[in-house]
Amino acid sequence: MKKLLTLLAVASLMLSTLLTAVPVHAQPTIDGTLEPSEWDAYYLGTSVTAWEGGMSVEVYGFADDSYLYVAYKVDIPNSPGFATSLMLGIEFNFYFKTPQAITYPAPGYTLLAGSGWPDWVCQTDGSDFAGKGTFDANGIEYGYSTNWWDPIKGQAEFKIPLSLITYAGTDGIIEISGQYWQFAFATPFCVSIPPTEVEIDIKPSSYPNSINLKSKGVVPVAVLGSSIFDVSTVDPTTALFATASPVRWTMEDVNNDGYMDMLFFFKMQDLDLVAGSTEATLTGATLIGWPIEGTDTVNIVPT
Repeated sequence: MKKLLTLLAVASLMLSTLLTAVPVHAQPTIDGTLEPSEWDAYYLGTSVTAWEGGMSVEVYGFADDSYLYVAYKVDIPNSPGFATSLMLGIEFNFYFKTPQAITYPAPGYTLLAGSGWPDWVCQTDGSDFAGKGTFDANGIEYGYSTNWWDPIKGQAEFKIPLSLITYAGTDGIIEISGQYWQFAFATPFCVSIPPTEVEIDIKPSSYPNSINLKSKGVVPVAVLGSSIFDVSTVDPTTALFATASPVRWTMEDVNNDGYMDMLFFFKMQDLDLVAGSTEATLTGATLIGWPIEGTDTVNIVPT
């Protein structure tokens, strides 16, 4: 028994080490100052315009499962355009959009504006920008200087709820378009939204999940609902399982846990699986464009 407990303790320590070793996004401090190395891993590129003699802005960004983090740093010594924007009293005017195919005024744009303008959030509604109130009212954390004499002026950091940006998206990508109010001329950059992990069950009530690649039948795959995931939010037309599209889908409680599940059916011969496959993944998106992903084991049977 003592030996067993020792082995369990070692195994627990190893698991803890593995879990803590999983890379995660470092959370920048949203204070308006880009500290050395704070954003380096998230550098997207430099946006350059010819506006008012030229302007260069370094753009940083990434997304986790709840927020978009974005930062801007103006190359002040070589940016006469920035000096002009200061005289105009305009600190920044940034646009974010998803999906990439949309064009103004289709819903999908979010505008952040500040300084000379009150801090302000707008979204397109199909005809124009509709005001949504201040940064604070929309849960946006931000940091930037509004004092023209401040040595850190020209830097801005934001933590923006994805719900403000992805409500019209389906591609899981946010385009960051804008740099200190010359948005119409700025180079755009893109940030991918990491997919939400969902639980799936290949061939519910069956184990192992045996698949005969020569079969001309269909394989059922369920996206499981729970107290924290409502499957009715899934857009079934976006689902792909082993790169195959479903031939049909339905809603039912496949595991009798009291939560509805979304059950898909895929043609066996459409699956991108091979004899050595041991796992298969379902991808898709919610109705508001949030990417989802789930994986389960498969057992490829001899043919």
